[in-house]
Amino acid sequence: MLAFEFHRDDPNPMARASAYLRSYQKCYDQIDHLLTIDVLDALRDAPPLERHVQPYLESPRMTSYLNRLLYTNLRTKGAHHILPKVERMTTASSIEGRSPLFAFPLVDAAFAVPPALKLRGLHEKWILKQAVRDLLPPTILQRPKSGMLMPVQYWLHGPLRDLANDLLLGPQARARGLFREQVVRDWMQHRGLVWRRHGQFIWLLLTLELWLRAFDL
Repeated sequence: MLAFEFHRDDPNPMARASAYLRSYQKCYDQIDHLLTIDVLDALRDAPPLERHVQPYLESPRMTSYLNRLLYTNLRTKGAHHILPKVERMTTASSIEGRSPLFAFPLVDAAFAVPPALKLRGLHEKWILKQAVRDLLPPTILQRPKSGMLMPVQYWLHGPLRDLANDLLLGPQARARGLFREQVVRDWMQHRGLVWRRHGQFIWLLLTLELWLRAFDL
């Protein structure tokens, strides 16, 4: 997703970085509400989260805002999110996955393309779709963008419901003291969040809890 709210003339780089992190919709706005007082106190002098994306959004190598957004997506969502997941899932099955759109020559060519040819109104990847319009039907070329979502909402209402409750509200998680128990309980009972966000946020907490247990943390 390239669209998020920020003012192009805003001189505050931190504000742009905050807007980008907010566009992820991955608990950024809920951190102060979710973490316990002790954890927030321990993190009071920690470097801001915005530092992870600010250098990309302000990169002098990029001459347009669109390219800065694409560059940030490439270095964060691509390099640290999508590609590692693909590699680990395919390697686990003795398969070598390929990501042709991340090939260096293609990435270099994409950044050299004028922004107006990449984003035409609300139509992303415009020039790519034009290049393959004789190969794909209009139903594919014109359909709305759709993420590759997992049915976590269904899982957490069904087969993973008891597991999630036991892990996130059990004695081990409570003793760790990272999250406010009542907030987690409200999320598990579908209170305090927009409906479509419950599954995604609980999934983040669940994977973090399993990771902490795997390393005895």
